[in-house]
Amino acid sequence: MYKTQLKKFVISARVKGWDSTNIWTKCAKLAITLNTANLGQGFPDWNPPEFLIESMMKHIKDGNHQYTRSFGTLDLCKAIAKNYSKSYNRELDPNTEVLVSSGGVASLYNSLSSLLDPNDEVVLIEPFYDCYLPQLQMIGGKAVGVPMIPPAKGSTNNI
Repeated sequence: MYKTQLKKFVISARVKGWDSTNIWTKCAKLAITLNTANLGQGFPDWNPPEFLIESMMKHIKDGNHQYTRSFGTLDLCKAIAKNYSKSYNRELDPNTEVLVSSGGVASLYNSLSSLLDPNDEVVLIEPFYDCYLPQLQMIGGKAVGVPMIPPAKGSTNNI
């Protein structure tokens, strides 16, 4: 039944083909084919340690199973601010200068989509991380590639 319902959905033209060109999809298929560990995408094949399971169960039973604040739990943001304040030689405000997200790729997309308008150009130093182009495509931005070419051997030109 699920597959029948899924067939009703049509993939947007702007994302067609991503499943076959994404490096992570290719690596996952290769890992399955070769029966190897996929260490790049967070697919562990083991259970968490028992102390973690027990702690999670305790917190769930105590009613701690709701969404957190969208910037991350305040205790975590305070700990991050305290830790990084030392590195920056100033006091970081956990309420305005710390953001806990679901990951770097999601944070990058949120940043780009809030800063760019359709047809804005973005300079990408080549080679670049494979998520940049699809994200720009979703936003409507234009990638301008700049190859990172090392100087010729024996060249005195540093540019």
